[in-house]
Amino acid sequence: MLNPFELIPIINNTPCKIESIEIWQNNIYLGTNDGQILLYIIEKVENNKKVSFKSRMEKSKSLGYGKKPVEKLLLIADIGKLLTLCDGNLDVYSMYNLDGPNIQNGISTNKGVITFCSKKKSQEFKICVVTKRKLTFYEFIGVFDMYKEIVLPEIALTVEWCKTSLCVGSRKEYAIVDADSGLYKSLLQLDKNVPGPRTKLILDQEKFLLTTIDLSVMVDLQGDIVEGSIIWDSNPMSMSYLEPYLITILQNRCINIHDMKNQRLIQELNNNNNSSNKGSSSATATAFQQTFEGRGNGKDFIVLYSSSPNRVYCLHVGNIDDLVHQLINRGEHEEAIRLFEIFFKRERAELEDTYDPKREKQIHQARLCKIYELVAMSEFYRFKFSSAFKYLQLSKLDHRAIISFFPTYMPYQTNYRSPFDQSDIFKSIKDNAISNAPNTIELKDVDSLIDDSKSQLTLYLEQYINNNTTGMSTILGGVGSGSEEFKDLTTVLLKLYSESNKISKLISLLAKCRVNGNSVINNQFYIQDVEEWLNNKQLYKQLGLVYQYTEKYRKALLLWNRLSLGELQDHFNCNGIEESIQLLECKQNQDLLPEPNKELVWEFTPFLIKITQEQQQKLNNKGNKNKKDNNNNNNKEKEDNEEDDSIKQLPMKIFLKKRKDQFIIDDVIEFLTPFGDYYFQMYLEYLIYQEENRVDYLHTKLATSYIEQIFRNSPELQSAQGRTDIPIANSDRQKLIDLLEFSNCYNASTLLHRVRNSLLYEELVILYLRIGQYEMMFNIIVWKLNNFKKAEYICESFDPHFSLSVTNVVSTQTTITPNTNTNNNTSSTSPISSSNTPNSSSPIMMGTSPSTNLRNSIRLSQQNINNNIQISSSPIQGFNLINNNNNNNINNDSNLPKSSLYDPKRQELFLCLLRTYLNYKEQSLKSNVKNQLTNSLIKDSNGEPIIPRYIIEFLNHYYEEMDPIKVLALLPNSIPINLLESYLSNSFNYSISQQRESKIVKNLQKSLNLSTKSEYMMVCSASVYIGPDRRCAVCSKPISDRVFVYFPNGTIVHPKCFQIPFICPISARNFKMNPVEYPQSI
Repeated sequence: MLNPFELIPIINNTPCKIESIEIWQNNIYLGTNDGQILLYIIEKVENNKKVSFKSRMEKSKSLGYGKKPVEKLLLIADIGKLLTLCDGNLDVYSMYNLDGPNIQNGISTNKGVITFCSKKKSQEFKICVVTKRKLTFYEFIGVFDMYKEIVLPEIALTVEWCKTSLCVGSRKEYAIVDADSGLYKSLLQLDKNVPGPRTKLILDQEKFLLTTIDLSVMVDLQGDIVEGSIIWDSNPMSMSYLEPYLITILQNRCINIHDMKNQRLIQELNNNNNSSNKGSSSATATAFQQTFEGRGNGKDFIVLYSSSPNRVYCLHVGNIDDLVHQLINRGEHEEAIRLFEIFFKRERAELEDTYDPKREKQIHQARLCKIYELVAMSEFYRFKFSSAFKYLQLSKLDHRAIISFFPTYMPYQTNYRSPFDQSDIFKSIKDNAISNAPNTIELKDVDSLIDDSKSQLTLYLEQYINNNTTGMSTILGGVGSGSEEFKDLTTVLLKLYSESNKISKLISLLAKCRVNGNSVINNQFYIQDVEEWLNNKQLYKQLGLVYQYTEKYRKALLLWNRLSLGELQDHFNCNGIEESIQLLECKQNQDLLPEPNKELVWEFTPFLIKITQEQQQKLNNKGNKNKKDNNNNNNKEKEDNEEDDSIKQLPMKIFLKKRKDQFIIDDVIEFLTPFGDYYFQMYLEYLIYQEENRVDYLHTKLATSYIEQIFRNSPELQSAQGRTDIPIANSDRQKLIDLLEFSNCYNASTLLHRVRNSLLYEELVILYLRIGQYEMMFNIIVWKLNNFKKAEYICESFDPHFSLSVTNVVSTQTTITPNTNTNNNTSSTSPISSSNTPNSSSPIMMGTSPSTNLRNSIRLSQQNINNNIQISSSPIQGFNLINNNNNNNINNDSNLPKSSLYDPKRQELFLCLLRTYLNYKEQSLKSNVKNQLTNSLIKDSNGEPIIPRYIIEFLNHYYEEMDPIKVLALLPNSIPINLLESYLSNSFNYSISQQRESKIVKNLQKSLNLSTKSEYMMVCSASVYIGPDRRCAVCSKPISDRVFVYFPNGTIVHPKCFQIPFICPISARNFKMNPVEYPQSI
């Protein structure tokens, strides 16, 4: 057991038997069995840490009720009154000299008082007196004045009062009585044949303890039963409460002490004044009668008395530090801290006269931190690291003290010396495991403990550094242990992060070590110590990062290169490639770290390109081997290819990231050219698609590179001679098509010269469209690709307000390279054009738009055409979104009458397509379209072919676009008129309708013109007459022949009499927001 109390005699012999007791300061008041009050003065004596008491009788007082016992004493020290209960009489005496009783005290002296109590936890001086079936309430206002009575259903034998609740005990039951409303609430039924009830107020918890012969239960102030009960082996005779302990005298004369937080028995005293085990014999025990709490020598005090002999004892609380140490050694840490808080508060209450809040807070904090430190070290030696570091965080112990138990992490450059005996905690864990279980060592458990200790140490240091580096200047400015402590802790934390491979946290801490407010600093950790430690642990990736954040770029790159070559073996199998690339591209903390100079890029990038190519080759070989082993494992092969691409692209990140010191484009191109087309093309794609570079030779160079790559990989595509098939566009061709559609900055003539005789039909279509050779374009679309719908779509969606010489395509590319789709059989072009020529001296590149649907809507892909997508007769809307200024002009002119019935530009395009269609006789000799033409020919009655059916359908569908006179001039003379009947009828009807509409528009325009002229004349007809009597509307002075200002509502003022030109100074009318229809004449 804990044994917090020691039983010490205070008064050895009293002349009479003691019946009641009270204490205050050095005074003890004893009520005797013969009707007297004895006042004793006591003195505490300490000798060799042993406590004893001296006492002397100061005064005695007879209450005047004969030999009747004094049943109860109650001190109210704040008003200096001592209340006594003897033979049913309640009297009031002075607590200083026992003078009284005073007949003016206000309390009735009639017999019949059973018991009484004072109101606890209140600034008011009130008492409650129990007389048979009634509670009478008194308040001290110079004298005790009765202010209320409450009638009870039973005779109360005991009462306790806290706030507005009274706990009343009778022989029948316990009850709660509300002092304000008088509400009576029954709680617990009692057996009338057992001894009377006893209640005790647990003051700090604001609970009542209701006691029967073998059980005590707790209720709150509302009478609700709460958690907590005590089972008694013997009938409780008397109780007192000294937070947090309940002291009880049992019928067997033993003293039990319980902790009321958990109702646990912590000490038991017998007649020898020593602790004993529960249930020990008490046949010769001292006959203790009553226990009582009061205040002695400024402290809460527990006194009790016995009847044989008549003595008074004190339950003295031992040294609080010893009690705390006992609890810590037993592992009851929270209990130790709780007791310290309770007893420290009680101990410092002696110093109320000299109380200094700041000093007391410092003393409290210092002692509490020492307890936290003891608890932490106790847990630490038990290998309970989570709990240990939690308490270390609460203590003020130097963080380096606990690190001394981890000597492998402590920097050798530190000047700190630990107050503890330094020992390696890892060695202690292993030795303890061997000594406790030499034959059953669980290595997993040992490793788990070691890992737990490291992780808890990491969290411990993280919390400290994060809390103190919100302003690094605070630490570096000298608060706490200053810069040296921060360097020690940072060094240790860097080692822990490195060993656990927490790279992101390592980088974050390295960055913090460089920053102080808005300035950059260095050496906030022991660089040499960290470098040596990482080198010994073979943590080369982390060592390179330390080099990087100390601006030793070349050293870091050389170290990682050795990892890539296999000269060094990293503990975590890092090859250093990605780290080298991230350093050269300034990916991390680019605002904090200076950029590596270009010389490092030129020096180390060739090695990175070479090593990534070797790794790609290994992965390709592995993928080929897997393909042979398992032909069905297509998914794995795709994954390998994707991984190869990602590895291959790694070195290019160096050039694809913006730098403060930008690379010269020509230098990069010259540097990348020897390494093959892949890197060269990737760089140009980045410039064109992401940086939107508009230099024409770069676009031409990339397109030329694509063409050469296509011909190199597929040499059969270089010549179309003798070929009638249409090759499918692969990924290489699709990249070229995307570039030709996306850009208009390349030299189309140069590219056309290279591919003119090739099988790249789709590319040729785009190039011919760029340079305006429409007949060549339609010949390929119609007779090579056999895509009539695509040709008609180009004509139909052509915008006459722009030239067809340059195609404008909305791009949605957001990656380095344009999107490719190898599933499409053919490519597509867009008929939308700008006013720029391909040979313009200031080439432009189309802006980009995030709308994928928009791009898809204007792409003329073979797939879309063949899927019978409905083609609108209006121009493509995508271009109008790009050319906003021109679009506004188009909309403004849309209501104007047409200059001619047929738009010349659109008509030219449709007639060009018609000429291409009419060239069917020459194309019929070719085998690829011969069958198609034969099936579509319209024949006469003799079976002779006249004309293909699709030409008639084309004329019938687009009769609005072409002048019938020009169409008839192109058609052969042998064509029967009945075949053209529908076309001519529709065309003539359209012409007549447009002529009538033009006349209507003309007349409407005339009417509008007349209306405008009339309105103009009304506006101009307004006049202003200034006579000699005309005055300013503001200052009322004459206008005369001076300069004046006229407002549209007729107001005339001097120039100096107004402020804003468009606001009337008289009516405050805003003529911009609310204009006048016609100016007024005056």
